[in-house]
Amino acid sequence: EISVRDWSSDVCSSDLFNCNTLSSASGNGGNLFNTDTATMSISGGVIGCDQPGTISARNGGGLFQTSTGTLTLTNVRVQHNRVSNNGGGLFVATGAVPLQMTTSTFANNTAVVQGGAISSGGRLTISSSVFSGNAGGTYGGGIASDSTQTNTLSNSCFDATNSATNGKGVYSFVAGFNAQSNWWESGAAAMVNANVNAATPLSSCPAGSGAP
Repeated sequence: EISVRDWSSDVCSSDLFNCNTLSSASGNGGNLFNTDTATMSISGGVIGCDQPGTISARNGGGLFQTSTGTLTLTNVRVQHNRVSNNGGGLFVATGAVPLQMTTSTFANNTAVVQGGAISSGGRLTISSSVFSGNAGGTYGGGIASDSTQTNTLSNSCFDATNSATNGKGVYSFVAGFNAQSNWWESGAAAMVNANVNAATPLSSCPAGSGAP
């Protein structure tokens, strides 16, 4: 097992961050925690558990990104993480922090309150990624966003196994979340709220989406 709590301009390739845990009452970032000014790039590998585990943190069971860092995920699988609050797979703190993610998969992550896969207060740019089996509690089975930044989600797939009371796929507390050209297995109307622009939905999940 590897747990990295403080990265600075590092690149990680094809590693496994497996089932680490923190205090469910106060700990953030069960497997990875990226500091204020650090740049973290992860390519390949798995963040999480091989099978469903116990609650690993309060926020960000797989990864916690602070307010001014930079995070890039490419071909990463984030799975089987659980938190007692927000961001089962990933928590992005409020601010201008950018998250860029492509060809990655969030599967079977759970948050009690919001954002089964991702809870974000920062700027999201996500493409060619897959969200499956994530549970967001009250808001956002896949993604919950309260960010006023420009958020773009495209060519990604949300199957019917994502769940939340509001927004099985994506829930945004702020109008203008751009989620055009994605596949919504249950239909966009059933998977996003009114603040999410899910126009021009795709008829199927694009080939090559997600991580192995």
